[in-house]
Amino acid sequence: MAARDLSAIKPPNGLSISIHRISLPAGAGNVRQVILPGWGRRVSFTCTENDGTTATTGGIATLGTDGAAIGNDHVPTGSGTIYTTAVAAGSQTTGGSIYLSCGAATGFAFLSIEAV
Repeated sequence: MAARDLSAIKPPNGLSISIHRISLPAGAGNVRQVILPGWGRRVSFTCTENDGTTATTGGIATLGTDGAAIGNDHVPTGSGTIYTTAVAAGSQTTGGSIYLSCGAATGFAFLSIEAV
């Protein structure tokens, strides 16, 4: 799989939030690169197993390689928790990238991007 490019998205219906389900690569701890939109100022995410409902652990990093194992410099998240962090202002076209992983062999990250 390739990186998930969200750089061109706009919040729907004049809202200040955009929500996405991100498929994560096979293999526990492997990351998906997510390219953020320039308007995003805060991101939150949680991870589930492939069924989309069973909570699992996850991780977020600011450096990585799409499809590879998450590096040592990441923040682990507990099962069933939502992790939220501020995002610095990006360029007019992109807000930079984050790298998401889950503890299950296959799974999803549910990501919200806010323009706070």
